[in-house]
Amino acid sequence: RYNTDGADWNSARLYLQRPRPSLQSELTLGEGFTSGRFFSGVSYRGLELGSDERMLPESIRGYAPTVRGIAQSNANVTIRQGGDEIYQTVVPPGPFEISDLYATHYEGDLQVPGEEADGRVSQFTVPFSAVAESLR
Repeated sequence: RYNTDGADWNSARLYLQRPRPSLQSELTLGEGFTSGRFFSGVSYRGLELGSDERMLPESIRGYAPTVRGIAQSNANVTIRQGGDEIYQTVVPPGPFEISDLYATHYEGDLQVPGEEADGRVSQFTVPFSAVAESLR
């Protein structure tokens, strides 16, 4: 409870926040509450160094698997989940890694057909299942 110039007001929390880009987070000093994401929120007095998924680019929010394979030549690689195409790219010969998939459903194996430059098609499956609230 505060009194300034004859006016009374209450504050649920008093804090200072500053972004910390080098740590990809935000620093909060003062009074605050835990998020309440999994359990009831708890008040605290001190500091918090935290990040929020909303601070990240849309393409790396949520959990998505990394797909790794080997192409024999320049290959057109498609990734499907539940019959729906979710990603397509061309990869050079040799090992490749696709780690920028948008968050997918929490379960459902990924089918990865690849069409080589000479028309040959090879396919493999990436088993996939994730727990809700998983992060990359």
